[in-house]
Amino acid sequence: MKTGLTLLDPSQEAFLLVSGDMPLIRSDTFDAVLEKVLGSPEGIAVATYQGRKGHPVAFHGRWRESLLSLQDDAPLNELTRGAHVRVDTDDPGVLFNLNTPEDYEELKKIMGEG
Repeated sequence: MKTGLTLLDPSQEAFLLVSGDMPLIRSDTFDAVLEKVLGSPEGIAVATYQGRKGHPVAFHGRWRESLLSLQDDAPLNELTRGAHVRVDTDDPGVLFNLNTPEDYEELKKIMGEG
């Protein structure tokens, strides 16, 4: 995460953090989270599905330095725990992680390949 943040233009208005193992998040979910973060005083927007927080998480650019200053082993939710706005979606992809062979088999079924 920190490597990516150092490559961002410091004047970037907002940015998304997305886990690389979440292939089913829809593009309209990314749009909704970014739109919400730009209009929120908290400056952090978290996608949710059926009340459960997932990804993506959008940050206003003012959070860049705070993220860079986190300890390497610190969980991201140290920042998002209280100071965020939820973006309720109808996108189950915000919760689907591709971590195990079983997850891959489930993905194939979802995609109609299995």
